[in-house]
Amino acid sequence: MTAPNWHPTGMQSASGSNTRFISRRPIYIGIGGASELVCSYFNAWAGVGGSGAFTVVSAAIEAGNGSMSVPVTFDGGANRSKSIPLGTSDVQSDPILPSAFGLTKFDAGTLFWERLVFDAPTGNTYPANVPRRAGYAGMAAYSCDPATFPALVADGVGALDATGKTLISGKTFGAIVLGRPLTAGGRHFGSTGDSFTRDSDQETAAGTYPLRLFADVFERAMIDFKGDLSGLYPYINFGIFGTGVNSYDPAADPRRPYYKYCTDMHDEYGTNDTGGTNLAALQGRLQALWGAYVAEGVERIWRTKLWPIATSTDSYATEANQTVVASQQPGGIRFELNAWFDTKAGDGTLAGVIPWGRSRAPTNFEKYRVSDNVASWIVGGGHPSNAIGVPMMASEARSIMIPAPTAVPSQVANLALSASDVAITATWDATTNSPSDHLVELSSDGGSTWAPIHTYEPCTTYKWTGLTPSTSYRVRVTAINCKGAGPVSSVVVVSTQATPSGLTLDGLSAAPVQALSSRRLRSAYTGPAYYGRRMADGLEAPIGFDANGDLDAAWLLRWALGGDVLLKRAYDQSGGGFDQTAAYTSGSVASWPILAQAGVLNTVGGRAAPLFTNPRAFPNSTLSAVPANNARSIVAVLRLLALSQQGIIGAGGSGSYHAEVTSGGRVNLQKYLTTNILTSTGAVIAANDTTLVSVAYDGTNAAIWLDKIASGAAVNAQTFAGTRTVTYGTLDPNTFGSVNGYVPERVTWDGAALSTPDRQAVENSAAAYWST
Repeated sequence: MTAPNWHPTGMQSASGSNTRFISRRPIYIGIGGASELVCSYFNAWAGVGGSGAFTVVSAAIEAGNGSMSVPVTFDGGANRSKSIPLGTSDVQSDPILPSAFGLTKFDAGTLFWERLVFDAPTGNTYPANVPRRAGYAGMAAYSCDPATFPALVADGVGALDATGKTLISGKTFGAIVLGRPLTAGGRHFGSTGDSFTRDSDQETAAGTYPLRLFADVFERAMIDFKGDLSGLYPYINFGIFGTGVNSYDPAADPRRPYYKYCTDMHDEYGTNDTGGTNLAALQGRLQALWGAYVAEGVERIWRTKLWPIATSTDSYATEANQTVVASQQPGGIRFELNAWFDTKAGDGTLAGVIPWGRSRAPTNFEKYRVSDNVASWIVGGGHPSNAIGVPMMASEARSIMIPAPTAVPSQVANLALSASDVAITATWDATTNSPSDHLVELSSDGGSTWAPIHTYEPCTTYKWTGLTPSTSYRVRVTAINCKGAGPVSSVVVVSTQATPSGLTLDGLSAAPVQALSSRRLRSAYTGPAYYGRRMADGLEAPIGFDANGDLDAAWLLRWALGGDVLLKRAYDQSGGGFDQTAAYTSGSVASWPILAQAGVLNTVGGRAAPLFTNPRAFPNSTLSAVPANNARSIVAVLRLLALSQQGIIGAGGSGSYHAEVTSGGRVNLQKYLTTNILTSTGAVIAANDTTLVSVAYDGTNAAIWLDKIASGAAVNAQTFAGTRTVTYGTLDPNTFGSVNGYVPERVTWDGAALSTPDRQAVENSAAAYWST
């Protein structure tokens, strides 16, 4: 997640003709960084009403320096707009990768802007955030008439154009921006509660830019108080004005889809619940809420004690003239609830309790402390406010939830390196004293100069990519926390491997137009192989490569949680951006290809490979726009489920390519025009076309299929007349065909065919890699 992620405090009604809204708001990447960004939209909230859907017309994420913006898309890139029906939560956009901004990852503390245009028809409502515009340059929200601005889009950079629009001084809307973490073990926070958790009174307490964005107590607690936003923890605020927990129903909680993104949840409910109820009933409702946290995977629950409620006859100048309300005295429900929180921390239900000790009188815990100009930061005896109260209470909350170290971290020990041809992975032992950052340094000139990179996370591994093969590198690592940097590690030396001959697509006679594979095919490619869905809970994530260029099977199996992982997208490694994406429609998920089943990886020759069977063949896929009418060469891999299965690699015009493996060894097949499937002897059926199609058989029950489309005009006219689209999961460039097997690799060239030596090298490499 990013921060601040402003959840709404209520619903706002659209009225009149100004039913189109445009906003620009800043977001910061939380500690640990992110491998992708996803915009999540919602039209449901607890304690407030709503009516009808609203529509995301367009959205974009803008670089913090205003240099560029990247459009937000939905449904595998098929749509820019999305209707958000009433009652829905966590409606996600397609992921935005760092490469879209020319980055390798989204680093902690990096600023981005969310740009959003949405429509809410007159009478409909939309979730509304407190605007927090004051003093934050570039942040604004406007309403306008869609008839006047029919083509208004979120694309662009810089401040919004206010011409003809009405500035919104009330509440506007923004997505929850989810930044999927690069490593496991990070902490992501969320809060539930009432106005104490999220209070407009606190907005004046923000201090100087950019800290005025973190105005509420718990948003402010996510900052390390050095003003360094690289120490900002990801956070979602679920607080809503005037609400309580007495009517809480875990099954109807519209916030619940977001709990799974939080490792730590803080609960502040109670202030609005203690009247007209008994202690046991209130405790039961709170435990139901905590149970919902745990059921969604929350690891730690933090609880605040109810803040004092005391009246004063001298504006809180003295303790003696404060009178504690009855419910806050022994035997009162607020007093007894606070005591019960301590017992729940004692039995392990709660990770800890935040007592607000810094705001309480030293001689009477239920009265207010009178130092620090107390009258100016207690609003109505019930809320903290301004530049004294908010930071003071936020620092107390952070010190309990995220304890500060007392010394610099220990020296990084047992630094070890592994290398492929273009990547180095470093691992080391965890250090003491709570490091929040690691400085990893790489040198390629014997240590004369070092390239420093901050991880901004407490990690024990780092990977460099895009390195030079057959080169000696030196690595050193330093752990850092708020007290400073620990001792630097010893220097370790490793050499990258030579690029294996034929393993990649580097240096060929023709560049591919699309390259889809479970292995890394090009040294310049640093993105993931696939984008998968974990069926255990519906979470989606990119699946990358390990240091050897193989699909990261170890990570994938850990992430699978013993269940199935489906393939939603195959990323194009050619550099052309022709990803292959499954349709995202109701009922379509069951038809996606499958990477892992019941926690077991699908493999070909011991290597990870997606399984395409009927119906798992990307039906109604959002196809990549690869122009197959100019296709000249294809090298693909197919392993059939049974020898009797056939695979189709071409259809259209007056003929097709077929292959039926019935005996061992490598066989040659030809294109047929008028007869049935070719025999395994590969007799020439059409004298005018002797294009070679190669099939390798492993001796048991499967095949590897490698083929080349001839560059002759006759084949182009017969088989690829008109503009076609190359699909994945079948070797058929025109239709999905009937493949029942594993298709872990397909590479297509257009414009110019591969030279015969290059084609043979690529085929031999694939056969060696995927064969047993």
